[in-house]
Amino acid sequence: MAITATYSGYISVTDNTTGTQALQKVLSSLATTGTIFSEAQTFTVGTSATPISLPVSPTLFMYIKNLSTVNTVTITWTPTGSSSAAILTLAPGACIGYAEPTGSNGITVLSATASGAGTLVEFILAG
Repeated sequence: MAITATYSGYISVTDNTTGTQALQKVLSSLATTGTIFSEAQTFTVGTSATPISLPVSPTLFMYIKNLSTVNTVTITWTPTGSSSAAILTLAPGACIGYAEPTGSNGITVLSATASGAGTLVEFILAG
């Protein structure tokens, strides 16, 4: 199978006082071509590191959203040729995205750790 995973749309910033749109940025060329993807609309994360299976290594496209309204989720990954690192702690409702258009750089190991048991996330991974 051949796939293309794409972030599309735009980012806008509006001045809430005046209602003026200060910036609108079209998201373009944020696509990854590959051969496989995986997704979960509800994936349970525990209070210790919970592995997230990658569809391919390295994974070149990632989107993860914390679905909890109370718990945080720390995302940890190992990039190609480097050491594992905690990348970001997602607040309730927060998300993180990553897209590597081509090449062999990407994510080789991925895990999540929640501040409370049974925390749900959604994700899309591709490469």
